[in-house]
Formats: sequence, C-alpha cells, structure tokens
Amino acid sequence: MKRINFIYIAIVLFLQSILLNSCLKNELSDYDHSIVPELLLESGLEDKYLLNVGDELNLVSDLSKEGLNPADYTFKWSYYPKAPNTQVIPIEVGTTEFLNLKSDMATGLYYLVLEVTNKQSGIKYFRKMELIVKRLTSEGWLLLTHKNNQTNLSIVTPDEYVLKDFLVHSSLYPMHEKPLEIICMNDWDDIIQPLAIRTAAPQIYFIDHNTMEVKSNANDAFTSTTSAKFDFFGSDMWYGLYYMRDTDGNFYTASRGMGESDNFPFGFSNALLGNHVLAPMMIPTSSSYPIQALLYDQENKKLVYHPTSGPEIESFQPAGVGAAFDMNDFDENIRYAANGASGSSYIVGEKNDKYTLYEMRLDNGLNQYPAVGKVDLIAPNGKEFTHFALSGKNPLLYFIAGNQLYVYKMNDKQYVALYTFPAGEEVAALKMLKEPIIPPTIPFAESRLGIATNKGIEGVFYTFDLSPTGVLKTGSFNSRIGDFSPIVDIVYKESK
Repeated sequence: MKRINFIYIAIVLFLQSILLNSCLKNELSDYDHSIVPELLLESGLEDKYLLNVGDELNLVSDLSKEGLNPADYTFKWSYYPKAPNTQVIPIEVGTTEFLNLKSDMATGLYYLVLEVTNKQSGIKYFRKMELIVKRLTSEGWLLLTHKNNQTNLSIVTPDEYVLKDFLVHSSLYPMHEKPLEIICMNDWDDIIQPLAIRTAAPQIYFIDHNTMEVKSNANDAFTSTTSAKFDFFGSDMWYGLYYMRDTDGNFYTASRGMGESDNFPFGFSNALLGNHVLAPMMIPTSSSYPIQALLYDQENKKLVYHPTSGPEIESFQPAGVGAAFDMNDFDENIRYAANGASGSSYIVGEKNDKYTLYEMRLDNGLNQYPAVGKVDLIAPNGKEFTHFALSGKNPLLYFIAGNQLYVYKMNDKQYVALYTFPAGEEVAALKMLKEPIIPPTIPFAESRLGIATNKGIEGVFYTFDLSPTGVLKTGSFNSRIGDFSPIVDIVYKESK
C-alpha cells in the first residue's frame, strides 16, 4: 500500500513539473524584448559643461525625442569630483528628466552622471559628462593694481571678459603698503594654487585663489613666532618645496602639503645652512633634480644651489676649460631669470649699464659644468632695458627698451622691433603665457605675450600673439583693454 502511494505521489509531482515548465516557456515566449529599447541618452545633452559660480545649469534628457515615454523611466542625476585615485560618494542632485543644478560646490573638475532606469525591466542606462565649475576669477590674466593707497586685483579671462577690483580685504591684513608683485603658483594639483602678493613693507600676503580673500602673511607660515621681514616667496619647478627669504639674506623651505590647506604654505622653521647672503630671487630650472633651486650669493658674488632636498646651500666646482663663464665669479646685477627653450635656464645680468645674456643647463647632473653660453645684449635704440620674457619653445628673448617691444633671436643674434607703444604709455609688466607643467595645455601657451602699461592713472592691458618665427602674427596687438587702475604687475592664473 505504501509503495502504491509513493508511486502515485511521484507521478503527480512529475506531471506538475511538466505543467510548470510549459507555463514558464509560454510566459518567456510572450515577453517582448523590444519594450526595453537601447537608450542613447543623447538628446539635449553634451559631453562637457562649464558652470560659473553663481550660475545655474539647466538640462533635460528628452527621451520623447528618441520615441520613448519618460513616464516609463526613473531618473537620477549626480556628480562627483574628477580627481583620480580618490574614493568619492556621488552627490544626488535630481530625480526627474529635468536638472536644475546650482553652483554651490567648490570650483574644480567633476563628472556629472545621469542614470535612467526602465521601470518594467529594471535595466539601467548611464550618461557621464564632464563638468567644470569655475569662478569668473578662476582663469585669466590677473592684474595687480594700486590706486589711492588701495591694492586690488582685476582679471581678463580667456574670452576677454573683464572683472575689476575683486580682492577681498581683511582688517587683520590691511595691506596698506605698496604692492610690488603678484605670484601665482599654477600647481599640478587640481585644488592647490598658492596665490601671493609681495609688498614694499616688506611682506608677503597669501590670497585664497577661490574667494580672493587675504588669508595670512609670511610670518603666519612659520612653525614658531617670528618678527622677521620677508621679501621673497617661490618654489622649485615641481612645487616640491616652497622657499621664503628674509631681509637678512636667509632662505627657508617648507614641504609641499596636500589638500586645500596647502594654498597657504606652512611649516617654515630653520634657515638653510651655508655661509651665504642670498639675493631675494631664484633662477628657475627645468627640473627639480639634481638642483632644486639656483640662487645668487650677493655677498660672495657667485651663483649657488640648493641640492634636491638637501639641508645646505652648496657652491659649484671651479669652472673648467671651455666653460662659458664662472658660476663662482658673477659680479653682476640679475635683472631677469627664467626657463627657456630646450631646458636651458637664462639670466640677464647688468653691470655699469651693460647687459649680458647667460645660458645654463642645470639638469645634466652635477658632474657637468652648467655654464654653456654668454652673449652681450645691446638695446637697438640705445634705451635702457626694462622688462624681459623668454619663450619656452624657441630661443627667443622678448624685451622692452624705451617704449618699444623687441625680440632677440638668439640663433641669429638678431634684434627685431615688434611694436611701439603710444606716447605717454609706460610699460609696467611683460609676461609670456607659459605652458602648464602637466596637460591640458592652454591655447596660445608660449606664443602669447601679456603686457601692462600705465598712461597717467589709467592702466592698459595688451595681448600679442606670436608666430613660430617670433614676430607678431598680425603685426600689432591681439587685444587692448583700458580703464584699469594703475597696474603694478601681471600673471596668468590657470584654471582651478
């Protein structure tokens, strides 16, 4: 009897399994995959967006243009920082096909992601876009101005939008003294960009590159209280170390940090060792190894160097046969120093109103003497040299003599007059638009000059575009913008 019941139960279970399998096959065969079409998510959307602080980004993923009903889908918009090798949590900012994104995030680079889900199938589709969040002060030519004892900043953006007098002053750092220099360190980090103003006090003030507020000064950058006065702030090629100089000729270093706090360098303590009195300047190098910084000992009249991460300032070996000049015998006033073409570093020296251009190669190792070139410079119109700028691509030196812009072609030893400024305009600053140390590149880098002039109490800003041969592309300026306060200095601020 038990055996008969077992057989009966087994037959029933077998018949049920056949019936269930048949139903499943019917259900799957009735399922229409065409009701879940592939979404392109392209209608009305671009690959990249630029959002200025204070503006709103309005987007729509218009599925109806792709023949779909938006009611059949759910939507989620989110964004997260583009910075590599960081763990990020996307911030959700919308749940409909329409996005209204306010720019209340920090400036920088982001990914904006749209996630669309089919309600019936649960299948998800994604669209990732680049989002650049900037202020109008994020990128462009910064102009340091001074009028009625008031220091200020203006900017000319890449599309020549002008914003004036936006420096946010501080009662703690009133900066009543005259400004002398604007320093912008275009670091390789997306969020780090030390911005400083050097004044005649002497003092150095650090500015928040986002809010343009005066945040601190050089004395605040030391680990212990100091009453010293400071007249130089700089860094090595790769921003590994920051350098500060006091008015006694001592140099101090602080390691580059990470994160937004490094916009206000901190950690200076003891001066570098060595029996030297150093000038308030650095000669740029094309590398941070083996020489992190090239300096000038103004007491002993020689060029000296700070070896990479070393504790002491060192002297070069005696010049050997064939050296273009002696690094240990340099009795000249350094009027200008910068990196040039082919990795060379250059100095424009002056003594008794005579000018000389010196070339050095500082990245070949300390076993090779760096002094490789020396040539006299003679202003074509007999006027005094006042401002200089080097091309980083070609052996070209631009300079101002009198009220004229010239280029000196090193290979040909030829001077070419490029432009004569109107009578009454005095050149205040000349800068080359430099190539960033890491991509992305800037349009017109190493082929655009920025020049500031003052005509009485009016500041004027020019740009000049350069041809591959070094002369002006159009024979004149690319742009001329006036009505600024008197300009003291200019610098190009890369996008952050």
